Amino acid sequence: MTPHANDAPRINHADTLAELNAAFDAYEDALHRNRVEVLDALFWDHPSGLRFGAKENLWGTEQIKGFRASRPGVGLNREILT
Repeated sequence: MTPHANDAPRINHADTLAELNAAFDAYEDALHRNRVEVLDALFWDHPSGLRFGAKENLWGTEQIKGFRASRPGVGLNREILT
């Protein structure tokens, strides 16, 4: 069965890219400023949510929120290379 033109993937769709970039920018800003409430809102609030970190892997909303609540709120800047 041949897919219809409307079913084809939309690669680099301007609206989708803008939404993704806005979410990325919001995450980076919240991460650098330790805005825990924003970080929590950006993650899926579900027991199956995952967060893979540099030194830890977290499963579920409660572990992710617990990690954020206990980590230091300083020295969170990072450099993103493109």
